[in-house]
Amino acid sequence: MLTLYILLVFVLLFSFIYFSDKHFNKQIQGEISALLSSNDVKNTVIPEEALNDLPGCVKRWLHSSGIINKPAIDIVYLKQQAEIKLRPGGKWLKANAEQYYRLNNPAFIWKVKVFLIPFLFFTGYDKYKNGKGKMLIKFLSLKTIVNSQGKEIDESELLRFLAEICWFPTAALSPLISWQEINANSALATMQCNGLDVSATFSFNSDNDIIAIKAMRYRSTDNGPEKAKWAMRLYNWSNREGVRIPIEGKVSWLLDTGAYSYYRWKIKQIAYNSLKTSPASKQLKQDFIKI
Repeated sequence: MLTLYILLVFVLLFSFIYFSDKHFNKQIQGEISALLSSNDVKNTVIPEEALNDLPGCVKRWLHSSGIINKPAIDIVYLKQQAEIKLRPGGKWLKANAEQYYRLNNPAFIWKVKVFLIPFLFFTGYDKYKNGKGKMLIKFLSLKTIVNSQGKEIDESELLRFLAEICWFPTAALSPLISWQEINANSALATMQCNGLDVSATFSFNSDNDIIAIKAMRYRSTDNGPEKAKWAMRLYNWSNREGVRIPIEGKVSWLLDTGAYSYYRWKIKQIAYNSLKTSPASKQLKQDFIKI
């Protein structure tokens, strides 16, 4: 009889976790649908002269990426296989992540599931929309661990958007982003959007690929949010959807005590403008994804 009770408890517990996780994902899916349904795919073709006023290294990167005479990217879906390290010296935890971007009036939602051990996980998302950022993390999709909002989060999420244009290069031509040459192989990008102003240095190799993006970014500490050196390293480039992008990389804090790499990713899937291959496509009722 005791064995039966224990089995029943486990069944009820796993059922509760399953439905909580499903409810959490349904909430996020609703936000994703709202984010994407407010965007128009314009199919604006990128002409050669659009690159005229850019620094040489940025111009060469965009040429190499293959965007000339192709439609601008307006919406993006990507899927990552990833690993997360929760603290310096900690172990790498396996994770799966998906991200949706709207490039007209920049916005994104990133959702992740991180596995501590089988059947023990936490879920979360980052988002940026209309100048506001938010970070939410829940253990087993139930207990809130992190729920961060505020000016520092707003700025950090916009900076994240700026760094991630490496996956959708036509965004480098946005009127919200200005470029300043540093030297032959690097340039400073500054993005001004919704009253926020963020900057990052983009570095390129001899093949005209971005190899690093560095910035000062807010980081949570015991004393509250503080700015620290932050970097995304990029490698293993490939043509996806006709665009050359980095498909592997890692993200690190460059601390006084040394580099703390906390996120490693590999892109498993990416789609531009048409989201028919994404989970959100089942939810979207408006016919905005025709290309």
